[in-house]
Amino acid sequence: MLSFKVNDIIYSIIICFYLFFDSINGFFIGTMGIHLPISISIKLFILVLSLAVIIKSKSKITVLIGLIIIFIFPIIIRGLFYSQDYLFVEFNYTIKYVAFLLFIYYFQDYYSENKRCYDLFYRMIYISYIVVVLNISLGFVGVGGYTYPSTNTGYKGFFIAGNELSAVFILSTILIYGQLFYNCKFFVSFIFIIFSISISIYLGTKSSVLILALTFFIYPLYTKVIQGQLFYLIKSILILFIPMLLTLFFIYHMSGNIQEIPTIERILLKFDNNYMIHAVFSGREIWFNMYVNYIHEHYSNFLVYLSMIFGPGFDFSVKATLGKLLIESDLVDLFTLSGVIGITVILCIAGYFAYVIYSSRANVKFWKEALYVHVILTLIAIFFGHVWTSGMLSIAYAAMIGFFFSQRIVKC
Repeated sequence: MLSFKVNDIIYSIIICFYLFFDSINGFFIGTMGIHLPISISIKLFILVLSLAVIIKSKSKITVLIGLIIIFIFPIIIRGLFYSQDYLFVEFNYTIKYVAFLLFIYYFQDYYSENKRCYDLFYRMIYISYIVVVLNISLGFVGVGGYTYPSTNTGYKGFFIAGNELSAVFILSTILIYGQLFYNCKFFVSFIFIIFSISISIYLGTKSSVLILALTFFIYPLYTKVIQGQLFYLIKSILILFIPMLLTLFFIYHMSGNIQEIPTIERILLKFDNNYMIHAVFSGREIWFNMYVNYIHEHYSNFLVYLSMIFGPGFDFSVKATLGKLLIESDLVDLFTLSGVIGITVILCIAGYFAYVIYSSRANVKFWKEALYVHVILTLIAIFFGHVWTSGMLSIAYAAMIGFFFSQRIVKC
């Protein structure tokens, strides 16, 4: 593997500032129409580093072969038996799932070899948070793009993917908030989470607004519940009662001004039109129903049962939804690519990651916020998407999981 010095340089420049490079890439694409391979080159480079770590270990090579069989073999089966269309696209999309899992090996190896791993990890998280906030803030001076260009709603700066940006912001915000809360900096943590909720409103995505707003109330209770501290739980509820009342009082008196914020107006419009499900799932439920109905209509075809095992493929998805390649739910898209086998493996892996985080609680002081983030992102992946296949999120998310794996070997 690379020397510690070279590895530190790579981590400090490329890993810590990868979101900054993503925004530069978005600037050239959105402003100048020039597609530079900056982002994909960074992800490919980290993937190569991950493979280099795997090659050092026979057991990890076995895992790599297993992943290839689970995710690539279904594509081969489809090509041989019932659909050659979209195979190249399927392969590229499948790599996103595999890459996220492989990135973990690089971070596990790096953090286990570095005594400053805690500071290094949070350096990346803080820099990521600042880069996201600065990009969203550009919208106040009319620079950058809208999160939803069709309605001119939300600011995403020079980033391309608003939903992926939202997931990165959720991860970095909760990890920083949890750290401040853990260090008993309650006033600072209060100001920080309120500021972050405000930024999420201007980002414009429902997931970031709702999750961070709920985190403000839920997280203090969650930390007591997960540690089995009943007395402190009751105390926390009583302490939170006052800020909850103040928040509700503020919302009541400012409701007119709040409703004029484009993000809030967009959400309320859908609820006013009785499109509650549509407002929550952003239309994914329509594509999902079409998808399920198509399976039901063709259940007599033996290839349907074969496709359930190995995935029906994007060709099936396009036919089922009359043109929609992706449902944009990670779980449904995973089923499309790898069938029941792929879904089962990924959900088992997600559960195992939760176990690894919880079992490391004696060694890692930020385990509570990490577990909270992992559960939240898993739920977002299942019901909405843009998590397991996110190019922007996958590095930070894999770094968090890799950190906990590293602490099973050596403590920072």
